[in-house]
Parts: sequence; structure tokens; C-alpha cells
Amino acid sequence: MSQKWLRSKQWDDEHIPRALWPVKFVLRALSSIPLAVVLLSLVAVYGTLASVPVGMLAQIPTYLIIIALFALVVVVGVGLPILLIRRGLAIAGAGPAHRFPVLVIAAIGLAVASVYLWQTALWPRLRFDPGSGTGLMLFADFCQQYRSTTLRRIPGMEMSELEFYAWWPLRVVLLLFVVNMVVATVRRIEFIFPNIGVLTVHTGIVTIALGSIFYQGAKQEGDMLLRAGPPDDSGRATPGQIEDGFYDREEAVLWLASGARYEQRPVPGLPRYNDYALNVLGTMSPNEAARSTDRGRSLEILLETPPTLAAGDSALPAGFDVSIVGFASYANLQRDYVAAEKAPWASLPTDAPNPLRLIELISTIPDEATGTTTPRHIGEFRFLPVQPAMRYSTLSDAASIEYTRESSESRWRDLTTPTPPGAAHALIVEVPGSGARQVIPIEPGAKASVAGYGLEVQQLLPQPPFPIITPGYENAASSVAIVRVTPPDGPSFSRWVYSRFPEISQDMLDETNDRGMPKRRDPDPAIRLSYIDATRLRVHIEETAVAATPGDGNDPVVRAVIRAPWSPAPNVVDSLKTGSLIPVAPLLSLKLGERYARAVSVETPTVVPDSERERDSIGSRRSAAIAVRVRETATGWSRTVWVPFTMYLGIDTSTERRITLPDGRPLTLVFGRRRYELPGLSLQLAAFEMIPYPHSDTPRDYKSDLIARHQWRGANTITTESTSLNNPLKTSPFFWSPKRSWIGNALDWTMIRFSPLQYKFSQVGWDQSGWTNTTRLVEQGQLARPYARFTILGVGNNPGIYVIAAGAVMMSVGIPWAFYVKPWILKRRKKKLQAALAAGMPARSAVQSRNGARPARAGATLSASSHGGHQ
Repeated sequence: MSQKWLRSKQWDDEHIPRALWPVKFVLRALSSIPLAVVLLSLVAVYGTLASVPVGMLAQIPTYLIIIALFALVVVVGVGLPILLIRRGLAIAGAGPAHRFPVLVIAAIGLAVASVYLWQTALWPRLRFDPGSGTGLMLFADFCQQYRSTTLRRIPGMEMSELEFYAWWPLRVVLLLFVVNMVVATVRRIEFIFPNIGVLTVHTGIVTIALGSIFYQGAKQEGDMLLRAGPPDDSGRATPGQIEDGFYDREEAVLWLASGARYEQRPVPGLPRYNDYALNVLGTMSPNEAARSTDRGRSLEILLETPPTLAAGDSALPAGFDVSIVGFASYANLQRDYVAAEKAPWASLPTDAPNPLRLIELISTIPDEATGTTTPRHIGEFRFLPVQPAMRYSTLSDAASIEYTRESSESRWRDLTTPTPPGAAHALIVEVPGSGARQVIPIEPGAKASVAGYGLEVQQLLPQPPFPIITPGYENAASSVAIVRVTPPDGPSFSRWVYSRFPEISQDMLDETNDRGMPKRRDPDPAIRLSYIDATRLRVHIEETAVAATPGDGNDPVVRAVIRAPWSPAPNVVDSLKTGSLIPVAPLLSLKLGERYARAVSVETPTVVPDSERERDSIGSRRSAAIAVRVRETATGWSRTVWVPFTMYLGIDTSTERRITLPDGRPLTLVFGRRRYELPGLSLQLAAFEMIPYPHSDTPRDYKSDLIARHQWRGANTITTESTSLNNPLKTSPFFWSPKRSWIGNALDWTMIRFSPLQYKFSQVGWDQSGWTNTTRLVEQGQLARPYARFTILGVGNNPGIYVIAAGAVMMSVGIPWAFYVKPWILKRRKKKLQAALAAGMPARSAVQSRNGARPARAGATLSASSHGGHQ
């Protein structure tokens, strides 16, 4: 313990009264070495939490218990018997020479027996099996859920690695360490020449810590996209748009615009890795992935109006607020449906029903382990019977399900008519004038005659040869039979009969129109044809016009017909209600699920499976989407819409979403990254070049020629710069000006080096497809040179890096001094002191002579002097 520390404690006791004991306690704590060790240990623990999964950390108590049990087995199985054997040998009078080999042999045997007991009896029961859940594992569900998730990725944290290391707890620990280091240095170490090395090391440590805190607080990292201008006559791209800002890599914002001008609103606490409120719109059927990932978590982040906006300048009118109420970490937006009652903003007229029905696929396959049969949900379908393209669905190539509403009785009669045994295709022919009705098995080339009408099957097609263009039936599909009809008294024609949509069947005449195409007309009512396609299992479900009983939720009565290829007679099921099961095949049924009387189409997220996710996009929000709610606080009007992520504002308009406010004003929403202005600096892409390896097309380097505009101290200058993979550009708004003094330029240059205004621009992306396409045109002689439409530059600064470097230099100088120079100085002084004492000089005079005749301080001792006052 140094004499200075003793004097410091003595000063505390003499000058700090007892009433201020907390001050004394804090001062002593900040002067202690153990506190520095604890703080450095906390830094190490912090780094461990950033990289080790939480699930593994949660297993530590379990393994401690297992280790304790193993130790107990060793103690009981080896330790206690050895003590008893040793005592028995001592009682028997055996000497040490006889006891030692006996104890060694006994210890080896007992150890082998204990290990065998552990391996065969205890460990199999303790070992945890995730599949069956047997064994010992504390917090098993938690450990399994977060087995590969670090602390910063769990719900409630949601931080990137850079954000986690810039989080305030680490800054507090580093700041406490700096204070502890400064106080301990001042109160423990003598400020004398031999201690320059130690003082320099401590100063370097403090400098590095302060530089790290400054680096964490002022660090910026992102990228910017520079677009090239149109190529000139020689094929060289002209300078593009001037860019004076970049997009941050970490911080997300919501862009709002009511016109051409955008404003950005930061989204504090936006998640990264976990899903929240995926079904915030209340859609009919959130998929299974959504149910398992958001785990019922809700979200609401109210976005404040930026203080930099003047009153009335915001894109959002007064009286409105905007919030983030849902987050999909990795998802695709797809169309889904919500009940109109849950969407008061929908524009669907009240007299325009748009029913939607959910049909669930239920399996009744017995469980292999238990043998019990429990209905199990294995899939679902959604049908909109008033929209032809949405009223059917297929299950691979094995089955087809169709859901319609109030079809005609003639259509229902056709659907329930048995087909001839073994017929995969059948034609129902009716001649109303004669009362004839026949069911004919058909195949291509088949001929038949009914009531004087000659029929010849020309084609049987699983899909129409041309897309259906009938209004309302666009994008719909159906198998079709093309039948040549020869009337008893009139010209022949070809009738196209759709198995799924008989209402759009039409006759193709042999006459042609002005464009040379066959004339078409509605089907001749003198003969009616209906095509039955029995090549697969077909289920036709129909809502009838029968009103529901009171208190039944106006649930319509439903009937169904199931036509299987293995049975010519269809199975008809009547009087179905919501929740009813329709058996369609052995061990397989359809269940009538929820129904909306009026459904509204919305966009909702569909979670992408983990196996299909790109590693670089996880946690970066590039494949994320947010649910944005715009609300009028006075009336309660609100609109919620999912908005996908966009990398660069104004590049891809497909990621923009628009809503209409109650006053008719459109509001544009864009979910993207925060944009920072480059202070006094702007860049413009002048040219881009991909440099390949010799005699190949493999890129070796990418080079962007830039026009840089600097603004510093009210003066402007333009320079030409370049950046590439192997030579990034380092620049700042500062430029050396002959109009300023040499000292002023030097001070500005030094200040820029230590400030966050020094940026580095590196090549991180480019228009590969554009360069490849134009290169191909050059090879074909259509262009003079290839060009890229854009380049992407990584932008970053290194604030405080020179401060950290200065601290490192101090440590590199101070450590050799402390380990080599200081011992040499102390050894030299000790020899002089010993020589003086040998010459008969008094001890006090010798010490004063060694210190340059400086009077010795009170309490100084020979020991303190010889040790340099430092321990």
C-alpha cells in the first residue's frame, strides 16, 4: 500500500465529517482497485451477452446442479469410503507403507464404480431430451426457444450489434471506469519522475475509454445511392443528380408526404428480429407462421412531430396522429380480407354484398403413437363466391373445391347428375323443345346425336387455349370442352363449354368478322350443353337463398355435392351450417369456417420461413414491414395499412402506400431509413467503371469518379475525387484555402481530424445488370462504351479514432517506462543512497540529497522513498 494512499485516507478522516459519510464512502470506492476490476469484468460480461445465446446462458444453473450432483457422487462413492478404510487400517495397526497402496487401489476401484454408477443409473435420467422433454433442464421451454438467440435479439431488446455496444449501460460502465481510474491515480500514485510511465499508462487508458464513449455517441454509418445522368452521343454517362445526404444503416423512419415534399419521423424502439401484432387488421385467417411468431405480442409506437417543422408545415394535418401498431420482421405482403365492420374506412357500398367463406381442411388420420383419431387442421381455403376467379381452389392435381352462391336449379341438377360408369368426361345434353336430356360419356373425337342434333367432341382441354377475357372472369381458369354442333335445320357451329363457368359458354360461328376472327355469340337456347369434368375429386359447395333462423347470425344454409373419380354417383349433403363437416375422402373432410357477409381486401404480411430467409437481411429490416395507423383524435377515424421497407426514397414507388384523409387529401407513407445531411459536402457521380481481371469478365475492382462540392467557412470549392474497392475516399467539407492564414488552415485541419465531419466513402454496390446489358450492346456495336445507371457508396465516419490512437500511443510509451526505465531509476537511486549511508551521511540528509535537497515531507520514510510511492 502506497504512502500517498495512506495520506489520502488520513485526509479523508480529518476533513470529511461523519454526517457526510456517503461522500466518504463514494470517494473511497472510486479510489479502490477492486472497483476497476469489477467494472472491467462487467465490460467482459457485456461482450459475452452480445455473442452467447440466451438459451445457453439459461442452461448454466442446470449444469451447476449436474456438476454438484456429480461431485456428491464422488464424495459419497469415493471420499467417505476412503476415510472409513483409512480409519480401519489405522485401527488395525497398519503402517503408512501398507496403508498407501491399499488406499490407492481402493480409490481407483471406487472411482471406477462411481463413474459406472453415474453413467448407467444417474446420467441417463438427468440428460435432457428436447424431443420427449424428459431429463433435467431448468427453464426448458425458454432454453429451447432462445437456443440460438442472443440477448440483443430477444423481444424487448431488438438491437443490432452496433446499437447494443452503443447502449447506455456500457457507456455508464466505461464512464465509471474513467472516473475510477482518474480518482485512483490522483489519490494513490505519487506524481514523481519515476512514475511517469505508470501515469502515462493510466492516462492512455482514460483517453482510450473517453475516445470509445465519443466514438459510440458520434459514430455514423450508412450508404448513399448516386445516379448517373443520361449517356451522351459517345455513350458515356453524364454527371447525375447531386446528393448531399446518406441513409443511416441502423435507424428507421417513416416518411410522410401530402405532396412532393417528404418529411421523416424517427421510429424509436422499432423491433428488428421479432414479429408483433401480425393480425392487427383482424383478417380472417392469419397463417400458422404468423400465429407462432408474434405470440400475441402487441405494439404501439406514437411518432412525434419533428421539432424542426414549423406550424402548418407537416404533411399530417393538425388533429391527426400516426403510430406504428404492428411489425413483421421478415415477410411478404399479400392480399387478404377483413370484415367490413372492422374496416369503417372501406369504400364498399352497403348494398353490395361481398361474402367470403373460410373452408378448413381437416384430417382424421389416427395418431401412430396413441392410435386415437382426433380431427386435425391441415390447411384452409378462402372463397369469394361473387368473384369468379376467387370462388374455386385446387389441392395439387388431386382435388378441386368450388364455392358458389345461389346458382340456378338447372346448374345444381347438372352437378348432381350421375355420370356413366368409368367416364372421366361427360356431356349433359338438353333440347328444351323436345324434352330430351341425355348424359353422354365423351372423349376427343366422340360423336353423338340427340333429338336431331349432331355432336362431335373436337377438344377436351384442362385450361382454355386463350385467357378468359369476359368481364368479371379475368384471371379465372376452367377446363373446357369444344363441341361441334350440327342443328337439324341450320349452319353448324362450335360451342365452348366451360365446366366451372357454364354461364360464359359461347358459340363460335364459321363466319368471320372484320379482323378475320370467327364471330361469336351467346349459346343457342335451342340446345343446352353442360360439361362434367370427373378427372379429379371435385367438391362443389353452394350457399342457398334460404334465410337463416333468428339468432343464427344470418348464416345461410349451405349444400354440397362431392364427385369422386372412383364413383359415378355424386354424394349430396344438405343443410350445412358454419362448423359442419363435409366428408370428401377417407380420413379427409372439409369444415365450413368463418364467414364474412361483406369482405374488404387488405394487405397483410405472410411470414417467410426461416429456411428461405437471406442471412444478410435478418435484422436489417430490408424484408420487414410495419403497420401504420393514422388517426383523427377528435372523431376517432383511423386507417391502418401495412407498409413494406424501401432502401432509397423515390427509387421504387411500388413500396409506397397511400391513404385518403377524411378531407380528401392523399397521404403517402414510406417505411425506410433515416437520412442525414452531409455537412457542407455534396457528391455527384461523374463516371463509373468496372475493372475486370485481364482477359475475363470477372470484376477485379469498381471505380467511381466523383464531383465533390465543399462548403467551409462561407467559401465553396469543387474538386474531382475517385473511390474504389481498394482505395476508399476520405474527405470532409474542409479544404485548404489560400484566403485563410496558414495557422487557421492548420487549426481547421486538426479540428476536422478529431471531429465527426471526416467521412469515408467506399464502393459497396453498383448497377450490375445495367453494366452487363450495355456491355452486351457494346459487343454488338450498338454503343460506344458500357455504363452503369447508379453506384452505391458506403458512408461512415470514425469520430474519436485519433483520440483512441493517442491513448494507445501513451500506453505503448508508458508500459516500457514502467517495466524497464522506472526499475533502472530506482536501482540507480538506491545505489546512491547506499553509498551516501556508507560514507556516514545521516539518513535524512541522504534522502534530501537524493531528492535534490528538497525537505522531506512529513511522514516520509526510507521505505516510501525507495519504493517510489507506488505499489
